[in-house]
Amino acid sequence: MGDENYLLNYGFEISYRNKNLFGYIIQFDYSYLYSGIDDVLKFVRTGEGSPDPIGVFYSDVSLSLNTLDISVNGKLGNIFSYGFGPSFSIVNRSVIIEYSDFVDRLASFNIGIIGLIDMRIPFSKATDYWYFYSGLKFRYLHGLFYDEELRDLDDYNQNFITGNFSIGIGYNF
Repeated sequence: MGDENYLLNYGFEISYRNKNLFGYIIQFDYSYLYSGIDDVLKFVRTGEGSPDPIGVFYSDVSLSLNTLDISVNGKLGNIFSYGFGPSFSIVNRSVIIEYSDFVDRLASFNIGIIGLIDMRIPFSKATDYWYFYSGLKFRYLHGLFYDEELRDLDDYNQNFITGNFSIGIGYNF
């Protein structure tokens, strides 16, 4: 990736929160995140036997994460809550060099931990109600298994630290 980082990931998240599962508030979140960087690495072509450049080409990189988070949540007053728990993710990384039709794809399974804080503001005082949702989630993932194919990945590792800000509408039933 050179000096580039995946600073912005776009995607979505779907959550289910159970108010009393074995005496705890348990939340299940599935999220899909995608990020791509065009022209991330520059390659200079030189002529045979000459150090002088005769052209350039670039590589594109993309990263997608399919993640399941499970958290045990607690309340911080009426509208705020927090949670901690494990995270499991399938990560797909692609490096594409169109000049030479080169494509390198790597799939991996990652496990980690999450911490979250969120806010839910109800639109009514009914038992079943719609609410405004906003949340901040921090996640650490570590790669465990890689789709090596013909590559030797003994010294390779993946680690991700992400912060996700979410806003949306929810329904309590």
